[in-house]
This record gives sequence, structure tokens and C-alpha cells, in this order.
Amino acid sequence: MASTIFIPDLVEETPNGIFASGPIKASLPVLVAPTGENRKAAHNTIRQELVVVACANLKEYNFRFDSSVVRATAREGFFRLGQLINRHRGAPLSLFGHADPVGDLGYNQSLSERRARAIFAVLVRDPKIWEQLFTNQEKATGDDWGPTAFDEMVAGLGVPAGTSTKGLAKETADGIRQVLGLPAGASVNNAAVRLALFERYMDFLRDGLDGAVKFPILSATDDFLGRGKQRATLQGCSKFNPQLLLKKSDQDRFDKDKGKALKEERDGKNEPNRRVVIYLFKPGTVVDPEVWPCPTAQQGTSRCVARLWSDAKDRREKLFVEHPRRFGRAVRPEARVLDPPNPELAQRLGLEETTFGCRFYHGLALHSPCERDLKMWGLRIQVDAPTPLSPSGTNTSSRKVPLANRRFVAVLGTAPDAPTVRGRTTAGGIIGLPFFDPNVLITLKIDAFAALVPPPPADPNKPTSDSDRFDDEDQFVELRLEGSKLRPIRVRDERSLGFDPDFDGDPPPISEEDGRIGVLQRLYNLGYGKDDTGGDRFGNWSDAERREAVRQFQRDHAITDDGVVNPATRDKLIEVHGS
Repeated sequence: MASTIFIPDLVEETPNGIFASGPIKASLPVLVAPTGENRKAAHNTIRQELVVVACANLKEYNFRFDSSVVRATAREGFFRLGQLINRHRGAPLSLFGHADPVGDLGYNQSLSERRARAIFAVLVRDPKIWEQLFTNQEKATGDDWGPTAFDEMVAGLGVPAGTSTKGLAKETADGIRQVLGLPAGASVNNAAVRLALFERYMDFLRDGLDGAVKFPILSATDDFLGRGKQRATLQGCSKFNPQLLLKKSDQDRFDKDKGKALKEERDGKNEPNRRVVIYLFKPGTVVDPEVWPCPTAQQGTSRCVARLWSDAKDRREKLFVEHPRRFGRAVRPEARVLDPPNPELAQRLGLEETTFGCRFYHGLALHSPCERDLKMWGLRIQVDAPTPLSPSGTNTSSRKVPLANRRFVAVLGTAPDAPTVRGRTTAGGIIGLPFFDPNVLITLKIDAFAALVPPPPADPNKPTSDSDRFDDEDQFVELRLEGSKLRPIRVRDERSLGFDPDFDGDPPPISEEDGRIGVLQRLYNLGYGKDDTGGDRFGNWSDAERREAVRQFQRDHAITDDGVVNPATRDKLIEVHGS
């Protein structure tokens, strides 16, 4: 039996959300030990863990500060979420609401739960849940579903709305009447009108970017992990799991801002923390809501506190003087400065996953693209397309095509218990593998005989204890890849995938040797030049052969073919190679 982790093969990020899906899984061995003679009756107990198959983060721009009202900008997020749900029908959902890392724990638990409940209401199309949020603010007394919420909804529905202050603006009231087809002067301050408006706005959020419904109304009892119970279906994480912690110099300015002059700036910087993250679990997953670790807001935060890391307070409250901290991103060593100084703690808090306080949620979010913690080896497998003949009867230059939808097996490391990943390449020939170790030998076996070489004979007598293996995987073509050997050829900047100026700014320059070797590595990976038997420095390539490989690449991509690696050649090489 093996343990598994989620590996996405599709990650999409927009200003309104992050959406990831992936049927591929990595199998990790379950290590057990025999008992001694004095405990013959003892046995090992293995519990199946939660396996995530997809996730979505309806993030910052969908909620205002201190509010659970779903903004009209969330429409795009629901469209993408509907695509995920349709791709993984039968996968139960669980929603986790989050709040800014300021204020009272109980208040933020209520606010974050209300955000999750507001999203849940749209998924099950139940306006009565929104009516409950409107009539009862619970502990989150600032979460007002009053006039400004109706401004947002009416404007989102494409009808002119006013700007409400102490009461409902006349333009907004007129807009509600227009949306619902009510006569002029009809009362809009009653539950029936609110329910009708909520339902119309929910349909607006659900109906997709092109006007077509992208997912059906979900069932509270069938489509969520809690199976009709709130626990395991939706929960508020309060401020226990901040995605982003500000630098201390900024936080000190905001704390001293008694006149609230900096409120807009503070709210803007904390936007990444206002989110609802939705996990879709392996179909057939069943949990007992009574033992689910996340409590409801009515039950308080004590059960959350019981699940915190021993250093949770430091994780969530210690700030570097002049550098933010972010889940999934390491802080450069020279920026790890605390006040008062504490070098040992600073070293620890500068690591990549040190802002979440809850151990349970940390386990779900670790390496999740929906919490911006995706770390993967990305491989693209291409083969030569059939070589066509020109009208003159001569061969034309061949082109590369993706090796699409082919089964593969990847072993990450050389140890007997090394993680194993199985799946299929994407339509683009892409394989994503989890990043456990920066220096790893990857043994990749791929079902590519028709495209590459004849298969070797199968060995029917080879023993195996791996129930996940393909029956014929011993016949796959085998390649060996060395992780972290690809050298950089351009400094990371705003053109680079996932670039963040706070964490990627001022990178060291690339050495001339790294740049030279990195170019040859990418050319070789793309099929240019002769086979490399001269080691990782391409010692068997002459200067003329190196120039010719560059020239061939330049000719194939309409660049002046002078054999010189100029900026245009380098940029195109990164684009074609994918890194």
C-alpha cells in the first residue's frame, strides 16, 4: 500500500483566482516495522490520508476588508471553478475561509467562516443562506450586508446603482426594482425582495463568462465532504493561516495610524489573505464530521489552537524589519532581520512554509498551487514529426511535436523507497513531477515505442509489490535526468514565471560559464547538435559545432543566423524550451 500526494497537470491563475487540477499522483511507500516477540498480538494501523485531486483559490479581489459579501469580480472565478468541478465529478469539496492577520481570533474565525458560507451558498444556489448572513452578523459585527452590498450586486447585474452611505441610495433602490421588475415606488426593504435579488445575483455569478451555466447546482448532502453537516463542508481558519505577512516597518506605520489615513494602503497590502480556498478530494473519500479537526465558529477557536504548531505564535506574528514573509517563498538570508535580533529564529522563519499556524491546514496546503506553494519539475517531451517531402522531392527540415497522452513512470531518486509518479503526458507533452530534492536523479520511463524504438521483451517473472504499476511498464523507454543541472541563461525578471519583486528582486548576475553551458543544454534538449558524450560541459562539441547548433536554431525561428547568442536568440530559446 502506498501514500499519495496531489500533482497538478493544469494550473491557471487570474487576478480573481488560482485553479489547479491533476489526475497524476505520486506514490510514497508506507514504512512499517515488525513487532518483537513480547508483542505478537500487536499490529500496524494504516490510515488512508486525504488525497486532493483539484483546488481553487477565490482570492483577494473577491472580498473587501472585513466583508463576506461576494463581489461581482468573483464571476470569473466561479466560471473556472465550474470547469474544475465538471472535470472531477464525484470529488467531494471542502471550503476553507481565511481573514487578515489582524484583530481578534474569534472575530476573524466568524468572518472567515462567513466568507466560506457565502461561497457555499452560490454553489448550492441557496439565497436563504445569504439572508442569514444579512440578518445576523454573529461575532463579525463589521461584516455588514447592508446598503453597500446592494450597490455591488445591482452594479454587477449591469444596472445603474448609487453609492449608499447611511441608507440605501435611491439609484440602488431603483436598480433593484428594475432588476426584479417591480413597480416604481415598491418597497425593497423586505426579505422577499432580498431573496429574489440574492438569487438573481447568484445566477449572474454562476452563469459563466459566455452566458452558459458551467456547473450544475451542487447538493449539500452529496457533493461536499461533510455530507450535509457544516463540519468538513466549510470552515473559517480565522487568522491562523496568513498567506502574506507584511514587513515590520509597514506594520508599525499601520499600527500607529490612529486617524485611519493609511487604511486603504493597509487593506491593499493584506489582500492576499482574504480568500476562500476550495479543495476537491479523491472520489469516494468519506470522513466523519464529528471528528473533523476544524470547529465551527460557534464552537470557538480552542480546537484550532489544539492543532497549532508549537511555534505558531512566532510563525504568524514575527515580522522581518524590511521584508515581507510569504507562504511558499523563502526570504533571502540577508533580509532575515528581526527586531530585536534573533539569528536562529530569523533563519527558521525565512524558510518557505512558515506562515501557517495550523498543522492540519498546512498539510493540505503544502506544495499546493492554490496557496502559491507549487514546486515541480516540469518536463516537456517532444519527438520528431514525420519528415515531409518538398515538391522537388527532397526532404524538408523536421519539426518537433509533443509526445501527447502517453503513459509514464518517474522514480525520483535512487533509494529503494524513492517516490514513484505515474500518469500520462498532457496534450502538450508535459509531465509535472513533485520537487522533493533539488539534486535528484530522475529515472523516467515512457510508453513511447511507436515514436522512438521497439519495446524490449517483458519479464513475466519479475516480482513487484506495487499495486499502482502499469502491467507493461518494464517495456517503456527509459531516460535518466539530473535535477538542478539546467543552468540559467537570463536573470529572473518580470518576464519569468511566478516572478515576485519582493522575493526575486536583485538576483545575482549569471556567470559567463553558466550562460554558455545553459545555452548548449537547451539546444541539446531541443534536438540540436550531436549526441553529448563529453559530460555536462559538452566537451566533445567543437567550437564550429556549437556555432552550427546555434545557427540552426536561429534559422528555424527566423533569427539572423550568425551563430552568436544575442538577446533575441536567448529569449527565443527560453520561450521554446519553456525555461
